[in-house]
Amino acid sequence: KSPEMLSVYRIGTFIGAIASAVCYQLCTYFTRVEEHFADRAPVVFTGYAAILLIVAATLAVCDYVGTESLFVCILALALIFGLLCIKPVVSLGVSILYVLVVGLIITAMGNGDSVMWIMLASYAALVIVVSVSNYHVRWRAVIAGEAVRHTSRHDTLTGIKNRQAVSDDAPGALGHHLHLLLGDIDDFKFFNDSFGHSAGDDLLRSFADSMCRAFGKDNVYRYGGDEFIAAAYDVSDSEFHDMVAQWRDGFQGVEVDGERYTPTTSGGYVSGTPQDMEELQYMLRLADIRLYDAKIAGRDKVLGSDYRDTQTAAEEFDMEH
Repeated sequence: KSPEMLSVYRIGTFIGAIASAVCYQLCTYFTRVEEHFADRAPVVFTGYAAILLIVAATLAVCDYVGTESLFVCILALALIFGLLCIKPVVSLGVSILYVLVVGLIITAMGNGDSVMWIMLASYAALVIVVSVSNYHVRWRAVIAGEAVRHTSRHDTLTGIKNRQAVSDDAPGALGHHLHLLLGDIDDFKFFNDSFGHSAGDDLLRSFADSMCRAFGKDNVYRYGGDEFIAAAYDVSDSEFHDMVAQWRDGFQGVEVDGERYTPTTSGGYVSGTPQDMEELQYMLRLADIRLYDAKIAGRDKVLGSDYRDTQTAAEEFDMEH
């Protein structure tokens, strides 16, 4: 073959390799974003493999001497498939090793020249570029997935965990001595209607902050409206009482039109060691009853009991200044 024809083959081979890499990236993209495309993905990926095989065969027949070089290029095809699924730093190392080993083998066969080394280097560069691109796409997908998961588990207003997170974290509470508190802001609806939703939102954020300072942000959840859950694990009754006092004393309210408003707070708690989800759900239901009892008893107080206690009257302790 003339040098001009070989150059045409080499250029065509390189363009074909790039086109196949682009095809692969498009396939992976549409598989992620288009659910109906996933059903046809195997057919498309088979077509991609066929394109790469043609590229490898063309490179072997046109660029080297001897049929043994076809085997070398098929190995390169397998290498590309492997590198598409690994980290770029590994891709770089394996590609350099591939260029050196295969180049030395072809040179030892008497078929090596400067053009061969350029083609091998180009082939390796293509592998690295595809690997970096594919890894970047996967990494972005991981980040996006984590962002979605965080949003699904956290309240957008206060930034703390939400009701979904309560369900997700519930199994981790089993077997621990647990103080489960359900607290809210007294007459929140009246405050919200009187001063507006913006002031109400600020009040909810202030309430959430005071709970987080007392119980830790990982243990506080917005359950709905102005109701918040706080969990204290493996602490004594006195330690829990101190946490409740810190929460209520630390609630600073909000400032509206130059005047500070600090509504009172109420809470209901239950203590015990749940062994299964049914017992934990019972504890939460009982804490809600204790909160209701606190409202009936005049608000601005916290009532609690052991979740196995069969008495209807709750044990009250005073958390006033």
